[in-house]
Amino acid sequence: MINILSTQVSAARPAGPAKRLRNLMLGLDRIGYPYVLNAPLDATARLWVHDDPLAVYYLHKTAARAVVGPNLYTLPDEIPSGARLERALYIQPCTWAQRRWELAGFDSCPMTLWPVGEDADRFAPVAGDDGSVLVYHKQRDPAELAALLELLRSAGLTYRLLIYGEYTEDEQRHALAQCAFAVWHSGFETQNHALLETLACDVPMVVWDCTRQSQARSPHRYAAELDDLPVTSAPYFDARCGLKVATLGEILPAIARLGELGASLAPRQYVLDTLPLEGQARAFVALWEHWGLSFDMGLRERPRRAGYWREPLAGKIARLTRREFRERHRRRSDEGPWWSGSR
Repeated sequence: MINILSTQVSAARPAGPAKRLRNLMLGLDRIGYPYVLNAPLDATARLWVHDDPLAVYYLHKTAARAVVGPNLYTLPDEIPSGARLERALYIQPCTWAQRRWELAGFDSCPMTLWPVGEDADRFAPVAGDDGSVLVYHKQRDPAELAALLELLRSAGLTYRLLIYGEYTEDEQRHALAQCAFAVWHSGFETQNHALLETLACDVPMVVWDCTRQSQARSPHRYAAELDDLPVTSAPYFDARCGLKVATLGEILPAIARLGELGASLAPRQYVLDTLPLEGQARAFVALWEHWGLSFDMGLRERPRRAGYWREPLAGKIARLTRREFRERHRRRSDEGPWWSGSR
């Protein structure tokens, strides 16, 4: 059984970290692997600290084996001196993110690659394509977006625009049902769920790729000395998905090329082959083999019934757990650390 510590349980609008949590739970449900949400640190032998930075101060005081990240820190120098990671395994969603941490000197614990699976049932092809273009914009120069939209208009193409943070998931799915292909204009990404959900709907795309951190308008801080490290808007992408381009002038030729490629494009199959929910859930469970905790060992525990989780209850658990942690951390009371379960 895995104890999942995450602040994303009751997220109102799923973004990257919340989708990572949601998709993992879906995958664990499908393979019948048990988990709990925001239990005390020593509640199970396996622990995943998804994005709760307070928990890492106490990892050395529990016998649980911990997998941590990736939504804890942007760069290794953000890890506070009191954080204890020496008995943990840190995960990164893609190879360029892992390489960035290696170049930044991270050596506090072993590190490995694990991307979550994508929900290809929620995002699936729907009849209704009207031939329009989906344009997706996230954390790039607005002047570039304006030039892109003018380019599409000049070519007589009708588009539907999605701007990160300004749409609901229902609006996203409706737009995907109407579009024949997409033009992607986003900053560098470590997985890019929205892009992969678009591919899962069998919508091919042209990616105006972000290949340097300085090209993006990201709210996160990145080390300037690592700007030469190659990044991408689409770390999970191949020829079945469409084309990547580097400049605005390449977009219309790439769109024409999509039409020529025709049946050789299979974006949905790429997602099914590369990031299946069940396959990535099994890969997640296998991370604990680093300590010799086998998959079968977890399955001998009573499996949780798929679908028992309800968001309001889980949200209440998450809020109470975080509040208790903060109060105990502040008081430094004599009753013992919260992770021990003592009262």
